[in-house]
Amino acid sequence: MPCSETETVNYLDLLRSGPHEARARAALALGEARAGAAVPALIHALEDRDVEVRREAALALGRIGDDRAVPALLRAARSPRTRVRAAAATALEGFRDEAALAALAFALEDGHREVRKAARAALIRWGADAVPLLEPLLAHSVRRVRAEAALALEALGWVAPAPELRANFAVAAEDWPNVLAAGAAAIPALVRAALDLDPQGLDLRLTAVRMLVRLRNPATIPGLTAALCDAEQSVRIAASSGLAGLGDEAVPALVLALGELNPSARAAATEALIRLGATAVPVLTLALRDPQRQVRRTAAAVLKEIGPPAVPGLIRALSAPQPTARILAAEVLGQMRSSQAQEELVLCLGDHDAEVALEAARALDRLGWRPRTPAERARRAIACQQWDVAAAQGEGALPALTAALHSTYRAVRRAAAGVLGQIGLPGASAALCALLADADDSVRAAAARSLGKIGVPAACADLLPLLRDDSAAVRESTVFSLGELGGRDVLPALRTTLSDPDWRVRACAALALGRVRDPGALPDLLELSGDAAARVRAAAAAALGRFDDPAVRTALLRLRSEPHPAVRAAALAALGRPGAVLILPALLEGLTDSVAAVWNAAVSALVEVGSHRVLPVLRTRLNRRDPGSEADPNVRAAIREAIRSIRSTPRRREDSLPLATTESEPDAHQLPIVFRP
Repeated sequence: MPCSETETVNYLDLLRSGPHEARARAALALGEARAGAAVPALIHALEDRDVEVRREAALALGRIGDDRAVPALLRAARSPRTRVRAAAATALEGFRDEAALAALAFALEDGHREVRKAARAALIRWGADAVPLLEPLLAHSVRRVRAEAALALEALGWVAPAPELRANFAVAAEDWPNVLAAGAAAIPALVRAALDLDPQGLDLRLTAVRMLVRLRNPATIPGLTAALCDAEQSVRIAASSGLAGLGDEAVPALVLALGELNPSARAAATEALIRLGATAVPVLTLALRDPQRQVRRTAAAVLKEIGPPAVPGLIRALSAPQPTARILAAEVLGQMRSSQAQEELVLCLGDHDAEVALEAARALDRLGWRPRTPAERARRAIACQQWDVAAAQGEGALPALTAALHSTYRAVRRAAAGVLGQIGLPGASAALCALLADADDSVRAAAARSLGKIGVPAACADLLPLLRDDSAAVRESTVFSLGELGGRDVLPALRTTLSDPDWRVRACAALALGRVRDPGALPDLLELSGDAAARVRAAAAAALGRFDDPAVRTALLRLRSEPHPAVRAAALAALGRPGAVLILPALLEGLTDSVAAVWNAAVSALVEVGSHRVLPVLRTRLNRRDPGSEADPNVRAAIREAIRSIRSTPRRREDSLPLATTESEPDAHQLPIVFRP
């Protein structure tokens, strides 16, 4: 009721400075009096620290209906306090303003029922003007918003002008008989309900999925597929059952669902595909090629569960261009123990992808297959990377090993090249020469070395360019093979490698020159015996042992005093020649070395010399009991074997010369030097 000017002033004073109960009563009284002069004070009161004051101020502004209050009421409609938002929604009813209408529509989405109820009541009082805002809310993603819009439209006596709107209204009102009557037009609305964001809406989601299933329409496939990710098992089961009932048309969507991160969704899709059986096989076999590992693995598991109807498709997958598909197909066929696939699996043993070949071998093992010919045994051995078994097949392994040179795995190419060299099959030389251009340096090195072992001189022309290869391992293997194959024809090329920056290449070149035995290489070897690398000096010593020259003997006697044991051992071994009694003192001195390799080389050299004059010295060392190298069982065994070997050689004229006048061990340097005539 209206109040006098004096009362209005008093209420305004209370609104500004009275206790909170008085401020709330003052706001209520000013609103009931519809005091336009109080609008600024009431707008200010919307920021009051007391919730009840803000609520009464909002309601008062709604009763007064002054347009100046709209912006403030719109802000109040977003207040963190529920009672203030509800009061603002009620107040906005009185303002025929588009912004106010939009705010009321937004309030229908509020999380609190009190606010939604107030907004719905306000929109109903707006009448027909609210319909354009309410109709789109029937398709909202949240259940409660759809329900509020449906209640408001029903109160307004609204009649849907189109089938889609009628279906939206039926789903929002959860009028399921009318939803089914709407047929295909209800599918979008049902999908929204099936994917409702309300975590408490299990009943709605489950009912919506069941409605979609009852429609039996292919258009429901996307919605049912999405429902496979639902957190509730009952919804997932209902969706998978519905998809299985749709037959072929649902298969692609189900296979796509196999890549879901949600394991429950994958399980539901898997179950549906298993129900479909043979119908799903063609798409599942294509899924073995999918770039996602999860899709491939799950598709393989489904094919296994489908059983015998999946075998023809899996056999076709053994020829797929993707190795991953071939691997999975072989694995599943082995697990199913399908003898129908045996012939194709045997062919897969020669697959260029090592993992495919290995999986085919495992599958054949499960089938109980056993290779009958050397070629089959070689193919299986290569597939399992049992290289010693492959080598044991001899010439029968040639086709399989040659095919393995084209493997996509460098380890297989490298091993196959090595086995070909081990077997020594000349028929493999052409394939090995082609492998000299391989991108992997270890493969090129293996091919180069095997060519030398096979012994086909025509391969030298292919090997020579590799002396300039960037890989030291390749250059080393090339030098080895040229030394084995080329003889004096490759001597100039070998001599160029004596200055190679890698010591292994220089060492191998020294040994190769020794095998060639060309006198023209002797100066190079003598120079190499002073190389900075000990292993190179040792190789040079071994190579020099193949030449009979005074300069060689001088160099070897010098090298036997080297600090590096490998050099000493090589020098002593090179000095040992039949009848070379001149170097007996040096060899006997080698027996005192503390390194096993050195005294072992000395013993071997003594055996080569074959002089019976050293037998007393060797027997004395064998019978020594003082601590030293001879206490080692290996040393004693070597000396015993040396005595046996020397005794078996014919005695020479110089062997009758006395070695010492006493039974004590003579000094090695006091041995008389005797030259053979």
